[in-house]
Amino acid sequence: MMLIKDQWYVACPSSQLSDTEPTAIQIGSDFYVAFRDHKHEAHILLDRCCHRGVKLSLGNLRNGCIACGYHGWEYNGNGKLVSVPSLGAESSVPGYSVPSFPTIEKYQYVWIWVAGEQAEPNHEPVLRGVDSGSWIQQSAIWNTHVMPAVENQLDVAHTAFAHPGIYPTHRTSPGEIPTLRKADYICEIDHKSVLVVGTPVGSDIPDVLPTPEHPGSGFGLFELPYRNYVFLENEGVRAIYNWVPLSASSCRLEFLMRSKESDALVFNFQHGELELLSQDRILLESAQHWFGQGIETYEKSVLPDGAPLAARKLVKSLLDGSVCGHEEKRRITYSAFA
Repeated sequence: MMLIKDQWYVACPSSQLSDTEPTAIQIGSDFYVAFRDHKHEAHILLDRCCHRGVKLSLGNLRNGCIACGYHGWEYNGNGKLVSVPSLGAESSVPGYSVPSFPTIEKYQYVWIWVAGEQAEPNHEPVLRGVDSGSWIQQSAIWNTHVMPAVENQLDVAHTAFAHPGIYPTHRTSPGEIPTLRKADYICEIDHKSVLVVGTPVGSDIPDVLPTPEHPGSGFGLFELPYRNYVFLENEGVRAIYNWVPLSASSCRLEFLMRSKESDALVFNFQHGELELLSQDRILLESAQHWFGQGIETYEKSVLPDGAPLAARKLVKSLLDGSVCGHEEKRRITYSAFA
């Protein structure tokens, strides 16, 4: 499983968690239930009643608590059992409970802390570059391993082919090779991120590389646990991809894109899928019979694959426990057509 521990993961968009019914959540191979109490505060419990193991997400909300749909056992936001209807009002409630998990609500998302060595959070979730503007949110399941989804957002060579009519391209008919533009690329890697920046051929490498807070003309960024930033300021694009691994062949995308600039910060959830996302998803889902089955045998790479492969190596080393704690950066530079 590709789940990186001691990290915050998106459980669901805030607008999709009501105070009238529970919401089932999957993170990795674990199943949770999210709900709001009578104060509208979000809580996340293990999706399992401690009585007979039935999923609490199949139950209902009552008096700010979640009630199992099998025997009506009720739990509060901390997971404590507060009512057992079959015992009657005169009997005391056993001191049972179900596990609860650290939960926080920021950027119009409900987040859950997935613990490893740190049982309690040692930081809050941060989405960088989200300080103003009108943003759309979308959620979708992709039937692909999480790493190809992550790597795709660092892959500058695919856009002209995979996204005709969306990214700049001069292709006039299906099957025609689009006009490609050569650029010099800088790939900067440290112990928690991979940044790729394109610069005009022959130009000097900038002293200060862009960040989500100061994006310059644009960049692609992967940062732990599984988050991509694609900021193309020249095209007016700011997109953030929060990926949640579900299994070896599926992941959940929580997508955020700025639709227009404004002084206020506004979030709007949209059902459906943008054409850009659909184009990538269909291609990546078609590749899954290869991934994870001796990938070195099936995959061949070239120079423009440097940034995606750097992200893959970073995650692999982290999961293997070989990532060092220092923040030393290293750079890869290359020229490629995209």
